[in-house]
Amino acid sequence: MANNGVNQPLLYGLVDSTANTGNIVVPKRRRFRHSRSAPEADLVSPDNNGKGSIPRSESTLRKVHPNLKLAALYFAVYLAIGTICFYFVRNEITGMKTDGLLDAVYFTIVTMTTVGYGDLVPDSALSKLLACAFVFSGMGIVGMLLSKGADYLVEKQEILLFKTVHKHQKVDQNEMLKEIEFSKVKYKTIVTFILMLVFIIVGTIFLVFVEGLSFVNAFYCVCSTITTLGYGDQSFSTKAGRVFAVFWILCSTICLALFYLYIAELATENRQRALAKWVLTRKMTNTDLEAADMDDDGVVRASEFIIYKLKEMGKISEEDISLVLEEFEDLDFDQSGTLSASDIVLAQMPQAERQSWRPGAAAVMAPVRSRGVVAAAISISTSIVVFSYYFLWNYQSKKKKNHLALSKKRRVGNGVVDTIGNTPLIRINSLSDATGCEILGKCEFLNPGGSVKDRVAVKIIEEALESGQLAQGGVVTEGSAGSTAISLATVAPAYGCKCHVVIPDDVAIEKSQIIEALGATVERVRPVSITHRDHYVNIARRRALEANELASKDRKPSQTNGKDTEKINDYKSEEEKQGSVFPSSCRGGFFADQFENLANFRAHYEGTGPEIWEQTGGNLDAFVAAAGTGGTVAGVSRFLQDQNPKIQSFLIDPPGSGLYNKVTRGVMYTKEEAEGRRLKNPFDTVTEGIGVNRLTQNFMMAKLDGAFRGTDMEAVEMSRFLMKNDGLFLGSSSAMNCIGAVRVAQLLGPGHTIVTILCDSGMRHLSKFHNPQYLVQFALTPKATGLEFLDIK
Repeated sequence: MANNGVNQPLLYGLVDSTANTGNIVVPKRRRFRHSRSAPEADLVSPDNNGKGSIPRSESTLRKVHPNLKLAALYFAVYLAIGTICFYFVRNEITGMKTDGLLDAVYFTIVTMTTVGYGDLVPDSALSKLLACAFVFSGMGIVGMLLSKGADYLVEKQEILLFKTVHKHQKVDQNEMLKEIEFSKVKYKTIVTFILMLVFIIVGTIFLVFVEGLSFVNAFYCVCSTITTLGYGDQSFSTKAGRVFAVFWILCSTICLALFYLYIAELATENRQRALAKWVLTRKMTNTDLEAADMDDDGVVRASEFIIYKLKEMGKISEEDISLVLEEFEDLDFDQSGTLSASDIVLAQMPQAERQSWRPGAAAVMAPVRSRGVVAAAISISTSIVVFSYYFLWNYQSKKKKNHLALSKKRRVGNGVVDTIGNTPLIRINSLSDATGCEILGKCEFLNPGGSVKDRVAVKIIEEALESGQLAQGGVVTEGSAGSTAISLATVAPAYGCKCHVVIPDDVAIEKSQIIEALGATVERVRPVSITHRDHYVNIARRRALEANELASKDRKPSQTNGKDTEKINDYKSEEEKQGSVFPSSCRGGFFADQFENLANFRAHYEGTGPEIWEQTGGNLDAFVAAAGTGGTVAGVSRFLQDQNPKIQSFLIDPPGSGLYNKVTRGVMYTKEEAEGRRLKNPFDTVTEGIGVNRLTQNFMMAKLDGAFRGTDMEAVEMSRFLMKNDGLFLGSSSAMNCIGAVRVAQLLGPGHTIVTILCDSGMRHLSKFHNPQYLVQFALTPKATGLEFLDIK
């Protein structure tokens, strides 16, 4: 059969290339490769001169490398599965978050490249196990990208670099291939070095102008990232930054790894060339000739001499020679000792047809069997991986379904309670645009009770029920200026309790009307100092004591819900002297004590604060709010600073309140009280529910960095400005908080993110704060057209 094809020597160029090649024309077919060193298929066809196929390196340059596609496919599958898995466990990952899906992609890339900033950290057993699985599989993907995809792309850039260097010289393709082959590693090293510099420069510029880091911190962050150190003190924290980081981290870390890989390869190549030079220049001996005589015929042919020298240089080994001979014997179908085009055609035939051509063809099946074993192993491994991911996905789905089922069950029991909290955080566009800062408002007025106090009411009642201080059928009493009273009246029936509220008679009439409409009893009293026995808070405390006395005649008069409650000199109001305000069937009372009860603080430390952190992804610079009981500003400020001590918290205080002086000067008094004089109404302001002239237990839990003083006129103007420009119809407390947000923005400067609380709606302030006839009495008619009342033009 050797006479039917091209009889071509093993070492091309050592014989006359003009020898007769025969007349058989073989159509283009794909060469079936058995050698491990040449996995790709290439086209084989005789050229016009019958010299066979084009050089392998030339044909490779003209094709898209299949390994690049394979590496890209594996990476895409890894990234997709990683994103899905980490998205499902996003609530079990803590840290500086931006967007759920973006954070999942970002966390997958950071895990894959082993950067590990620490800005996102798995916080459960499942999320930690997932991270462990993905870090190992991710390193495998990176290895594949390094060995296949990235190396191929660098080779392409290497050719481009060669053409650029020699663009003024006439160099044909064969010379180009020889030069590239000789200086291959050197060109790769240069290309990766240039790319690495580009990534460092681009990353540094991005961090400076987008993330707002200084040049030194930006360069430091870039260097710690591409070397996969990831100290964690500097990282990509914005949405735009993490989108950029997804691509930049992957490319830059792989580029740096390639650079050092090529440096090591270049050193190895130089050593090999030095060895080759020594081998080629040393003198041959008879011993060398005997070793080179592979067939022991006493004569060393050119092919034997070349193979001997290659072995001596360390270019090939006995194992390599054995593999090449095995491939040759497999392709030599007629066992003639030579290869022809006919042998190649027969090698590509189906196995059943090949058996009819040669006896003993079962031996040819050995390589096929080995490849079948490998394929089976790959199939089993793939099945295990797919099953594992399916198991995790199914586990999360069941967990989510169970959680939803439990939530639905819980909603049935609690009713309106489940709608409290998780309020939206919105950008206040007019204020943000005017100040150059991102001013965000937490829309607490969207709670069912219409204010932030819904959270406090739920927390106080739940803790009281759990501790046994309150029983179903009992009455919750509170002294409130309005919002807390409305929230308690809203929430108490959901727990099977009643509500009794004592309020000053100077609050907006609509508030007492709402409370009564909700089924609570309202007791309006004259406003006096907190030290007065008839202050509305002190009366509310006595009402709880009275309810307890009715429920149990055996209980000591001074014992209320397990706490000592002192009667103020046995004082009784006219209503108390006439008889109890509660029916005899009352099952006891509980004084909510929103000013001193730390359940108020915990409601915001465990609820409002974490929600703000989650909604901003931890990307905020400051928080500001006014204080009445102090629970909101204390709970939120302490939680945020526990998460990130760099976040600043501020107080905005209305006229007549002493908290501003306490924060800024450490002295708790107003100018009017400098000599101990106490006003009949200590809150000399049209704002309601904020401002106080004493330190409460809740307020003392706050972590504040400063305070601002707001005025009534500013609050009125701000409420009208927001209604006109943002469609936000807010109450006096919310307007004062927005004044504080602008003051913080003016203090910090543009580019910062500031969060405040939109705690109440304007619907509760129609008779006073939003009543022009009422405001004109105090010369508070709004006149501003913009924000000039806050010195913003």
